[in-house]
Amino acid sequence: STHAVSTVLAKIATHCPDANATVAVPNSLGPGELLVRYGTDEQKGYFLPRLADGTLIPCFGLTGPHNGSDATALQGAFGIVERRNGELGIRATFRKRYITLAPV
Repeated sequence: STHAVSTVLAKIATHCPDANATVAVPNSLGPGELLVRYGTDEQKGYFLPRLADGTLIPCFGLTGPHNGSDATALQGAFGIVERRNGELGIRATFRKRYITLAPV
């Protein structure tokens, strides 16, 4: 819940503001919540436990070379639906400037 997230972030912030930002930023869009609401059972089974125990750390990629943090100005080719090896997917191609926590 939002309340639970706020409680956890407040507790982390009392010990280390940098750690709080490291946890808060990549989770600001609620990857867990998005998986719970829209993910397949297979995606939930794989990602949720790993996000919860820290095995996986979600990244947040929004900025581009020419748009800063303005997501509406991001240039690239997105949403091209294609099939590879019998699997339906979306191909997204664009250049990134910063991806929060990508180096971790």
